[in-house]
Amino acid sequence: MALSVAVMASSALICDTEQWKGLQAHVGAIQKTHLRDLMDDAERCKAMTAEYEGIFLDYSRQRATGETMEKLFKLAEAAKLKEKIEKMFSGDKINSTENRSVLHVALRAPRDEVIKSDGVNVVPEVWGVKDKIKQFSETFRSGSWVGATGKALTNVVSVGIGGSFLGPLFVHAALQTDPEAAESAKGRQLRFLANVDPVDVARSIKDLDPETTLVVVVSKTFTTAETMLNARTLKEWIVSSLGPDAVAKHMIAVSTNLELVEKFGIDPKNAFAFWDWVGGRYSVCSAVGVLPLSLQYGFPIVQKFLEGAASIDKHFRSSSFEKNIPAILPYSQALEKFAPHIQQLSMESNGKGVSIDGVQLSFETGEIDFGEPGTNGQHSFYQLIHQGRVIPCDFIGVVKSQQPVYLKGEIVSNHDELMSNFFAQPDALAYGKTPEQLHSEKVPEHLIPHKTFQGNRPSLSLLLPSLSAYEIGQVAVMASSALICDTEQWKGLQAHVGAIQKTHLRDLMDDAERCKAMTAEYEGIFLDYSRQRATGETMEKLFKLAEAAKLKEKIEKMFSGDKINSTENRSVLHVALRAPRDEVIKSDGVNVVPEVWGVKDKIKQFSETFRSGSWVGATGKALTNVVSVGIGGSFLGPLFVHAALQTDPEAAESAKGRQLRFLANVDPVDVARSIKDLDPETTLVVVVSKTFTTAETMLNARTLKEWIVSSLGPDAVAKHMIAVSTNLELVEKFGIDPKNAFAFWDWVGGRYSVCSAVGVLPLSLQYGFPIVQKFLEGAASIDKHFRSSSFEKNIPAILPYSQALEKFAPHIQQLSMESNGKGVSIDGVQLSFETGEIDFGEPGTNGQHSFYQLIHQGRVIPCDFIGVVKSQQPVYLKGEIVSNHDELMSNFFAQPDALAYGKTPEQLHSEKVPEHLIPHKTFQGNRPSLSLLLPSLSAYEIGQLLSIYEHRIAVQGFLWGINSFDQWGVELGKSLASQVRKSLHASRMEGKPVQGFNSSTASLLTRYLAVEPSTPYNTTTMPKV
Repeated sequence: MALSVAVMASSALICDTEQWKGLQAHVGAIQKTHLRDLMDDAERCKAMTAEYEGIFLDYSRQRATGETMEKLFKLAEAAKLKEKIEKMFSGDKINSTENRSVLHVALRAPRDEVIKSDGVNVVPEVWGVKDKIKQFSETFRSGSWVGATGKALTNVVSVGIGGSFLGPLFVHAALQTDPEAAESAKGRQLRFLANVDPVDVARSIKDLDPETTLVVVVSKTFTTAETMLNARTLKEWIVSSLGPDAVAKHMIAVSTNLELVEKFGIDPKNAFAFWDWVGGRYSVCSAVGVLPLSLQYGFPIVQKFLEGAASIDKHFRSSSFEKNIPAILPYSQALEKFAPHIQQLSMESNGKGVSIDGVQLSFETGEIDFGEPGTNGQHSFYQLIHQGRVIPCDFIGVVKSQQPVYLKGEIVSNHDELMSNFFAQPDALAYGKTPEQLHSEKVPEHLIPHKTFQGNRPSLSLLLPSLSAYEIGQVAVMASSALICDTEQWKGLQAHVGAIQKTHLRDLMDDAERCKAMTAEYEGIFLDYSRQRATGETMEKLFKLAEAAKLKEKIEKMFSGDKINSTENRSVLHVALRAPRDEVIKSDGVNVVPEVWGVKDKIKQFSETFRSGSWVGATGKALTNVVSVGIGGSFLGPLFVHAALQTDPEAAESAKGRQLRFLANVDPVDVARSIKDLDPETTLVVVVSKTFTTAETMLNARTLKEWIVSSLGPDAVAKHMIAVSTNLELVEKFGIDPKNAFAFWDWVGGRYSVCSAVGVLPLSLQYGFPIVQKFLEGAASIDKHFRSSSFEKNIPAILPYSQALEKFAPHIQQLSMESNGKGVSIDGVQLSFETGEIDFGEPGTNGQHSFYQLIHQGRVIPCDFIGVVKSQQPVYLKGEIVSNHDELMSNFFAQPDALAYGKTPEQLHSEKVPEHLIPHKTFQGNRPSLSLLLPSLSAYEIGQLLSIYEHRIAVQGFLWGINSFDQWGVELGKSLASQVRKSLHASRMEGKPVQGFNSSTASLLTRYLAVEPSTPYNTTTMPKV
């Protein structure tokens, strides 16, 4: 009996404690208090700060009082937080399901510290590996380590996935513009290869020579499927150029499996160890990060990073909770890769459904983490953050910029401009803006509801003294007026949803007729939405809701030029930007299509002149480099299309010898990156600002103007700068010839502007107008489909399974969250329901090693899987079971089923899984997703994909009755992927039919296999770079 009681006690959940319940009751009371009132209490604000080594944390904008903090500290006591922290530092096996210590803190501990695992001090072993890295990196960087042809190696490609990629990438991105680190890295390149998509392989080795390249293969067991396929592909790249003996000189490893390392062809002496007590997402301070970063920057700089991390470890372990700095909206461009790293670290760590003792949780765990550096985020998802859902924010700022920039005559320096926003945004979130304030500002009455900000939105502010390697280490550780909801149709759907939630997706997926009905196809694009928690009845109710919301009429009004952006009294006509020349689309009674084509004809003529070499710069040289300066939609849309076209063979051929870069963030670090290794003499700058007054864009434009003028003189501006703007007066005043200004219109919202001169001009300069026109035609094809198809077969549609779509999610993040993150209806009535998706994503297998843990076992997050039948970069290694693209697509087909079906305790019992692991390895399933399969990814399909999502977002807004156009578990997926992989192999090699899958997956696989593969399975095919 005593034993039973002890077990019950150990399985008690924190939510069952008096402290949790007391805090919960207090939270209910505190929510009646507005942050603007709390912020009036100076003593409270002062108390809610902490400082350590120049790092300053302000958490006064949390909805909390002194009493709240006391209750939180009591909760920490109840959870035995201090004891758990001490156990971690002492090497206790707190990772109980894997029976392991958790000792990433040992990776940066001082040489004389004692940290034990299984009774053995691990610090000497850690330093043994670090000493080996130091010695090897010094040999490598001095030129003493030479390749197969006797040449020194200057390029490094690090091959890994998940934490073996995101952590090192974050540190590398942050160090690139640190003056000391940049000086140390001169003449060297460090790249990362993670996604199994052959497009990523092609990018990672583009313009590199195997003769001067070292490949670091990062895999603890040397069996990680994606990493090892990529490693074999790069091995073939080296061997085909330099011969098999070159592997020993051009490839090294971070692994503990020396047998497989040697079998691969790598000298085991050149393998660097790490340990079971280091989790992948915590491994950046092991050889996983320290080795490639030391090869690029030198060990002394990397050691500073480790020392910074160690300083926070010490602070974390020893400080009282009142002054213990916890720590993703970084206000430094150098931290651009911090949010993706934290996304993995947090969502893979804490996206769990059971307690450590295997008890089902009654509350949700795991943050949804995303972020963008500085002012980029403001022009992306801040609309939603301010007026949509309440999303707690962390603002991270830096006192001293890595790249100080100031233009004489400016009001502030570039960095100060950036930091102005860092300081302003938290208060804007906290205080909001009241109707009374708006009335006093004489704002028109009908706009009052739309311009009201509720405020009361919590945030943290973390201020770093600078951003050297040391601080990067520190940051790495912290880490009608009627509403649609009043209609009978909404209420009927709501009642139905309650009933449908009792049905599991694995049961719904057994209905082959239902699965077949829940698909749509158009021009080779195939949408499968059978993994939504929906039945035929659900769809009927949704169509009735669409009728009630007058969806068809609203779509028609948009295409007809009605001023559906009522708060700004504007038409919404991005569809006109890609309409055929003979189409009629009117705004204010005037057909706008001829004017659109007038601008496109001008772009075509200018880009042909530019690309032919007839347009020359101030010194008579042809211009081959373009820097496009814009922000928000003037940056994210064109960047998405550019990233997608880069590896399309036709587009890549057309872009040979040219560079297109984008400058968005006002952070001078971004300026430095955008012009690195460029010569003003051969560079054209495109300034994108409708009014030519956008603060961030114009400061960046003036900075680049100074870069040109200081090198080539003031007269060079007319030859080296052009504009996308309607304000010809300011364009001319700036020094740009108004003849070289390209117009767009008020009826184009910034986030919908990629099909205007905003995107078409820079993309045409890089790829040529004919390729960009194909992109526009693709978008137009979906416009036509969207306007004319019945809702039953109208393709709506960000987890893209193609590396070429890596910039699609950030663009849709802006497009969706800025459009639909609203708190009032189009008529200004307060909504009683939340609007706006929280959109984030990563390409293909990268995401699986980042946030899929949370998606499978934590919060329920609906997913869109986007796959491509025919890869832009076909790669096959003779002897492999499947091609690289088929390996990628195995996961595309597997993951939706993993989410839908899950894995039951009964299945785990039949597999003889130990009893204590059953709760941890159980996947509830019943998690909805969409699958969108594209035939290929040329410019045309890229345009189609853009248009699908633009219209989906509009439909959401139309249904919600808001104005979308103003701007006021890894293991299971892998297991199923293995089955798909075998099926693909059997079909490709032996002609066997697809079998063993549900009708939906079988249909997708059959469709995929019906197309002749780009890669014959009898010869090696390498990327064309």
